[in-house]
Amino acid sequence: MAAVGGTNELSLAQGKLSVVEGELDGAKRELVAAKAEGDAQLITKAELGVAEAKLGVAKAELGVAEAKWVAALEEQKATLEESVKTAQKSVESAQKVVDAATKAYERALDAAAPPHGVKNRTEENQHLRVTARIAGAKQMQGIRAAAYMRAEEHCARYDGTKELSFRYESDDLHISLLFLVEDRRNAEKFQSSLSLWHMHNPLVGLEGKVFVTKQVEVVQRDTTQRVFLEEYVAQEEESPMGSLADFKAAVSSCPTISVGSDNELVQFQCLEKPEGFASLDAY
Repeated sequence: MAAVGGTNELSLAQGKLSVVEGELDGAKRELVAAKAEGDAQLITKAELGVAEAKLGVAKAELGVAEAKWVAALEEQKATLEESVKTAQKSVESAQKVVDAATKAYERALDAAAPPHGVKNRTEENQHLRVTARIAGAKQMQGIRAAAYMRAEEHCARYDGTKELSFRYESDDLHISLLFLVEDRRNAEKFQSSLSLWHMHNPLVGLEGKVFVTKQVEVVQRDTTQRVFLEEYVAQEEESPMGSLADFKAAVSSCPTISVGSDNELVQFQCLEKPEGFASLDAY
């Protein structure tokens, strides 16, 4: 019965050896592919895979040797003990190779990882995109300029060109701006500034006309440029922003009212004697 049991164990061990030998062939093919690709990290990973597969083969061969020893007759066991010891040494040697390959792979991972506190290239290029639409903005004075100002206040960046970032479709102004991925707070504050525009400036007439996309999209951009109000250029087909010169002209065109010291209202409201002033004419 012992011989029969040993024979069954030997068959199982030989079957396992056949399986792990197939795994070793697959690991070797992956190593060849990694070397062809030329990626050092993939190569070290594939080399670790080959080492682990060889360890599996060594263990399976040890299992076969032990199963043969169990199935052998007593007079044959002494000879087979040497085969078992040899297989054990092969397992120990394969384990050392796996340990070395594991350390090499860990070093490759460390070399590929950025230093602590430093972002990798993918993270550096990530930006948050905020989009919005202002209905009828072309027919309202200074809306695009005010959008420029809000963009600068929140450290926004152009999404491509200036024309694409602030563009008209019919009478609607479409805004598409980027923010650094770590600057999500400014991106969300910019969304709120647009959404609440009609509340902060009720006389502008934007109630029900500002539509902000609530979802912030993550996009990749190699380089981006900050938005500044000074870069705003009024377009001929839109109502331009009121300039400082326009404001001065409006003030200078206002009629002045001359109030003399003999005016009853002046005499009533004046804290000092009207005679103390040479003139109370408006200036």
